[in-house]
Amino acid sequence: MYLLAPQDHLSATHMPNDATDPRASSQFEPLTFDASAAPGAAHCLLCGTALRGSYHMVNDKIACAKCRFAAEAKVQGGTSAAGLARAIAFGLGAAIVGAAAYYAFTKATGIEWALLTGLVGLGVGKAVNIGGNGHGGRKFQVVALALTWFAMAGAYMPFMMAGAGKGADAARAKFSAQAQATVDSIKQANGADAPLDSAALVAVTRAQDRAAKLKNFKMPLSVILIAIVAGLFTAPILVAMTSPISGLFIGYALYRAWKFNRGGESITVSGPFRLQGATGAPPVA
Repeated sequence: MYLLAPQDHLSATHMPNDATDPRASSQFEPLTFDASAAPGAAHCLLCGTALRGSYHMVNDKIACAKCRFAAEAKVQGGTSAAGLARAIAFGLGAAIVGAAAYYAFTKATGIEWALLTGLVGLGVGKAVNIGGNGHGGRKFQVVALALTWFAMAGAYMPFMMAGAGKGADAARAKFSAQAQATVDSIKQANGADAPLDSAALVAVTRAQDRAAKLKNFKMPLSVILIAIVAGLFTAPILVAMTSPISGLFIGYALYRAWKFNRGGESITVSGPFRLQGATGAPPVA
């Protein structure tokens, strides 16, 4: 947040170079400048520009008009809806890139490092902070926490889905084998060449139909989507339960994402003030 000091402090000693700045002339009362002020005697402490005629204050530093309005724009840009949207976009981009990079690394090396998942989370938290121009605050912290969680869940999701697919294939093979064993046992009990009676024929037909259905079974898309959504919310918890070390990295990444976006120092801007002398520092009201 920032504060605007009153603009009638005329006892200050230095002035900025914004006498011709259209924003200054439209926002503040016209200034009368001391003709005895020495040009170049004072400089903006943020960019080094020589101050002529008037000056501004950004926190406790003498500044030119350009630096003063840049400081205001940075704060206002971070707190606006556009600033929050930019923070979300930065965080989402980092989440996608980080999850994809983790998957590619693990797929190529066969190594699953919990540290890398934590780094993905840290990157997302920092990206939200950068997107919000470092402003921070509770809404940025919530966004960073949510995106960090989903980024780490997304990093684990491909492997969880692959594991679920392998489990489904194993279950399908098991039940198909059981159905085929039922058919073989019925035929063997009936005799190799003897015709099947009606009861045996019905049992064999049911077993064969069951095996065919299991072989051709495909999971409905709605069930897959529900499983993905559920995984995004629960994957970090499941990973932490199975691997406490991974849980520590996950917790640390969430903590840092929250801290990254707690907000920086407030900015106080004031001015313009008249530059009346060549030396000395302006008193701050």
